[in-house]
Amino acid sequence: MFIFGCGTLFQGLTYHLDTAPLQIIVGIIVFSLGNAICQTPNNALVMSSVPSEDYGFAGSMGSLVRYLGVSVGLTLSTCILYSLMSFKAGYAVKDFLDDRPDIFIFGLRYVFICASVILWAASFFMIKAYIKDKSKHK
Repeated sequence: MFIFGCGTLFQGLTYHLDTAPLQIIVGIIVFSLGNAICQTPNNALVMSSVPSEDYGFAGSMGSLVRYLGVSVGLTLSTCILYSLMSFKAGYAVKDFLDDRPDIFIFGLRYVFICASVILWAASFFMIKAYIKDKSKHK
């Protein structure tokens, strides 16, 4: 999750109107790699902590939480994006401004930066839970 946060921060700091496609691709690769590295062990950890007769329920709850997180994340990201675009424009923005792509990039950069902070906070709590779990099993 920390790597995922690094990828989002990279994109938040490097996106501009003239950002090279290769730079965008590198950011996508970094945060996709971080997501992939985190999600599989996380799902395995959850499934290994429940009895085998509850796998169906645990898998369903895992999917529910994952999709709920995506929904909340998209909603929050969109709210932040349009709030920042409105701030930059000086009036309420309710759609993409064709004549001002710089305002969209401004908002998008800060959405990525906010996402990285959230991901790093989640990383901290995951590490803390991991350490607590390891010390409990000693």
